[in-house]
Amino acid sequence: MRSAPRPLDLARDRAALLQLWEVTLGATWPVHADALIAATPLGYVFETPDKLVGAIAFDESGAISYVIVDPSWRRQGIGRALHDAVVDHFRTPPQWHLGGQRSIWPGAPTDLLDADPFFTALGWVMGHTVVDMSMPTSDFRLDPEIPARMAAAGVRFDHAKEGDANDVIAYESREHPVWVPYFRARFPDEPGSVLLARDRGRTIVGALLIDLPPRHRGRWSRILGEDMAEIGCVGVAAANNNQGIGTALVAEATSIVKKAGAPVAFLAWTSRITFYERLGYTVWREYRTGTRPLG
Repeated sequence: MRSAPRPLDLARDRAALLQLWEVTLGATWPVHADALIAATPLGYVFETPDKLVGAIAFDESGAISYVIVDPSWRRQGIGRALHDAVVDHFRTPPQWHLGGQRSIWPGAPTDLLDADPFFTALGWVMGHTVVDMSMPTSDFRLDPEIPARMAAAGVRFDHAKEGDANDVIAYESREHPVWVPYFRARFPDEPGSVLLARDRGRTIVGALLIDLPPRHRGRWSRILGEDMAEIGCVGVAAANNNQGIGTALVAEATSIVKKAGAPVAFLAWTSRITFYERLGYTVWREYRTGTRPLG
């Protein structure tokens, strides 16, 4: 067995990494290969002469995507060795955090009971809980008062068009800069996946993304169904908060998902549980965020 982890080489290690995930988490967190690879921008692996027995994925921002160790090789320091390899990867320590823009999870899943003790022992400070939420679209009923209130306030919803790119990116840059890469990626090929809220002057006051099948396959579609849809990056301009626009925007998106025939609407990475519960969403999975102090 190797005495130290080595850098992940996806061209060489792809099949073995997928097999390791199946052995480690396939029963509870089955994931499609393309989703796992997308959540593995960088990594280190630990191997025996026969197979991979551990892997860690991360990105250059210091976001840890996942750490997995073959159950038959646990309690032998492999997870710690992988973690230390990532720490040593950076000449200048980053802002460490569990979960990032390309991570498989937004934190440590609470159903993986070893996760909190593992990270705590390595100097991480576990934080608040965030969740994924979902709803069978057959359960969704649009309250007619929601669109009526928006109409009275002069707020309208429409799908973005290719010519809206600059306005959308300017809005996100001002209001939700962390989401800019997600919205920028929708132009010019997929502007219709951006749902906008506009005021009477046609100014953008809210936006979100809708991923519909079959063009988009949900990360957890092996659990929730191959024809699930996802709603994400839900945001309203700060000056327009507390006017019901966010609720109406998500209600409109959920109606679109239902009309498209997707049986499940999925919302990833939120702490606004009560907000979404008002529309019928329920918590699907929970995660603990985490940071690691510098030094």
